[in-house]
Amino acid sequence: MITDLRLQNFRSYKDSSFELSPGVNIIVGPNASGKTNLLE
Repeated sequence: MITDLRLQNFRSYKDSSFELSPGVNIIVGPNASGKTNLLE
């Protein structure tokens, strides 16, 4: 199971870290904020 995610120089992310909870995680944000980039 993926519990942490770190993105560096990936599309719209310069340097970002995310902690994922067990179960369902919901990603919300305005248009063009990088939601799809996070999933790819």
